[in-house]
Amino acid sequence: MVPAAEILELIAAIHQAGLEPQGWTDVIVWIAELVGACSGSFHLLDRSTGRLDVIGCHGFDSAACRGYREHYHRIDRLTEAVLQSPAGLCFVGEQLVDRERFERSEFFTGFLSQLGMCHFVGGRTLEDEGVAAIVGFHRSADRGPFDPRDATTLGLLFPHLAHAALVHSRMAEMHAHVEALKSIHDRWPTGVILTEGDGVIVWCNRTAEGILRRADGLFTHRRQLMAERPAANRELRELLRRAASGDGDGRFGGVTMVPRRTAADPYSVLVAPLPARNGAPNGILNRLMAVVFVCDPAQVVRTPGEALRRLYRLTPAEARLAEGLMAGSRLREAADRLEITEGTARSYLKRVLRKTGAQRQSDLVRVVLSGLVPLAAVADDVRPLEVAPEAIDRRIAVRRRRT
Repeated sequence: MVPAAEILELIAAIHQAGLEPQGWTDVIVWIAELVGACSGSFHLLDRSTGRLDVIGCHGFDSAACRGYREHYHRIDRLTEAVLQSPAGLCFVGEQLVDRERFERSEFFTGFLSQLGMCHFVGGRTLEDEGVAAIVGFHRSADRGPFDPRDATTLGLLFPHLAHAALVHSRMAEMHAHVEALKSIHDRWPTGVILTEGDGVIVWCNRTAEGILRRADGLFTHRRQLMAERPAANRELRELLRRAASGDGDGRFGGVTMVPRRTAADPYSVLVAPLPARNGAPNGILNRLMAVVFVCDPAQVVRTPGEALRRLYRLTPAEARLAEGLMAGSRLREAADRLEITEGTARSYLKRVLRKTGAQRQSDLVRVVLSGLVPLAAVADDVRPLEVAPEAIDRRIAVRRRRT
């Protein structure tokens, strides 16, 4: 008889694993010991595509997991029988398949028996939008089959496994969406900084990381976004407060210019509200936030020739000329750089204008920069932040002392 305290502790671990997937291995090991199994797994199977995700396993090496995921789960008669049985019920293998026929199957001879496994207990804990959550545990032949009491014990955990699997899948989906959005924002030439109401930085894209790394006008202090000039800093903090408190003009916190220590033009900064949607309106979970957009007028928007060539069907020579013009070169300068005559460059330019739909050279800049080409220039020159914000704070302090 398993002590009730241990069962409660196991149930708590199951629900925690739904939030923290690294805990699934310990949960599977724990349940395997509970039912006297030598191995076990918990996986999600998409019925429509046949794709499978193992979210926790014990007793399988990486080669076995890969073999099951890539081939054997498609001919697993136990899984086939589980999918045809009601969700929420736990079975021993003999209740699902004919033992004699099962031991002649490719799945048994090519997979289970090769791993020293013979007997099974498990079932489908949940099915949600065509995705089945299946748990199964195994014993070797010499340890004998599972009995109905093992199925009953495991079945008591099914509601908790089902709930944790649902949380696991929802969290995985949410994290995938968040990472996709981060990747999209990393392609923007504009700095994007997400802050709490007091200016504490929650996240920023790669362009903003580069701006903060340079610490020229904008920097971090104790994880807070700060402007170097006192007057600019007061205005920035007031905009952040207005955006996060919701007492602005109803659309955004406001705009400002942030001067820089160097001779570079000031940053254009827009602060906008980003109200949370968690918890009660005035509750602790409803964290009011602000998003800060930082535009650096000194930043050159790159127009890669390959993207120009593919999008507008330009020849390599036409693309190189267009790239030079986008970078601000005059036609003669671009011709000299490409080592062609100005007449040849004019001929190329006429073809570029025709292919892009631009009317004149100045119109070409508008057409290209308002299209997709700048997004193809992912900010490869902006490296991930390699130093802690505190290190940047120290650099600023040293500079101030020197001045």
